[in-house]
Amino acid sequence: MRLRASGYGNAYFGATFDPSALTVPVAPPRILDPGMAWKLFPSQFATHFTITAALDCRKEISDPAAIEAVNRLVRRALSQREQDRVAFAKSTEASAGH
Repeated sequence: MRLRASGYGNAYFGATFDPSALTVPVAPPRILDPGMAWKLFPSQFATHFTITAALDCRKEISDPAAIEAVNRLVRRALSQREQDRVAFAKSTEASAGH
């Protein structure tokens, strides 16, 4: 039975989209391998490393009032235009032998 292409598949691939591969059973099921990923904190997953590090530091600090400052470095996400510029710059450096 051929399923009717619709949704994202239809939007990206048109009538040639064949969704049957999406319903093929996988062995072992992905819930077993690689397994579940539990979200440890109610925050964006990328912040979990920072939260874990802060909790580890807290174990080492007997008096939180002794903390004078906390510095955090956050890398701003690049826009698509900026990503394109970086990729172009890297490609021209590579072709120029830098």
